[in-house]
Amino acid sequence: MTKAEQETYNRRLKIQRDNYAADKYARETAIAEGRAEGRAKGLAEGEAAKAETVARKLLQRGFDKQEIAEITGLAGEDVEALR
Repeated sequence: MTKAEQETYNRRLKIQRDNYAADKYARETAIAEGRAEGRAKGLAEGEAAKAETVARKLLQRGFDKQEIAEITGLAGEDVEALR
């Protein structure tokens, strides 16, 4: 291989490696962001489910709809829908 051919080869190899590293970083970043988003969504859904469970128990014990809404953080309409 001549010196010019070797330099061309090295440049192409560097470009390939740079592209590979950029793609790998992009995939890893997207995966991490997706996991964080999924975790946050799951926690929010869990908190909402817990609030509904507590609201149902309070309804069974005869608490006022407004009190339940204040205690659980649910909207009054959401508490009413649980009845």
